[in-house]
Amino acid sequence: MNINDVKNVAVLGAGAMGHGIAQVCIQAGFNVVMRDIKQEFLDNGVAKIKESLDFLVNKGKMAAADKDKAMSLLKTTIDTKQAVKDVQLVIEAVPEIMDLKKTVFKEVSDACPATAILATNTSTMSISEIGSVVKNPERFVGLHFFNPVTRMKLVEVIYGNKTKDEIADLMCEIVKKFDKIPIKVLKDRPGFIANRISAPNQALISAILDEGKVKPQELDAVMNSATRWTTMRKPFPRSTSRAST
Repeated sequence: MNINDVKNVAVLGAGAMGHGIAQVCIQAGFNVVMRDIKQEFLDNGVAKIKESLDFLVNKGKMAAADKDKAMSLLKTTIDTKQAVKDVQLVIEAVPEIMDLKKTVFKEVSDACPATAILATNTSTMSISEIGSVVKNPERFVGLHFFNPVTRMKLVEVIYGNKTKDEIADLMCEIVKKFDKIPIKVLKDRPGFIANRISAPNQALISAILDEGKVKPQELDAVMNSATRWTTMRKPFPRSTSRAST
């Protein structure tokens, strides 16, 4: 399978992450079926996508015709089997509960084509454990979007213990088509790359605030100044290869 073969995508979950992922998929030209357990959740997700696209149109960042074309690519269902029966890619975005994710993927693996790529959107959970329930774990991969999906550029593409290189490579190409920046995570470790790096910083900041010597707004001002200074510097070259933890 190559990127030109990927035309139909199932997004499982219509919450903040799910509808955001569905939006970047339809903006990239993929046919999307968004699935959730209740129609009201789906209706809310579709409304959020429309609101987001309307914002882009009103800001002059998207043509109204392009918005209509994108929305025409989106369908919804509460039936998992219906959602995944003809897809080349499944992206799961259900709540961060291991048993729930494994239950979802067991059903998906039984219902989707054997050639489909299965991806779980998670920020910390073991890709290998989630993928242990599927029939073809070599086609299973982690795909960590950051919130809000439509604005955050980084996407971590995470190997499970049986993920094939060609699947991870293809997912990086798909992520680029989403207008995102993919980075491979070669080792399935808690926190992957971004959260693993940020965790010590968060602990340090919490300790500083706990001392009571610095007010939260003062710390925010310092961090914002540091961020502005960093963004003014020449960035490092972007890469999608061999990043690991």
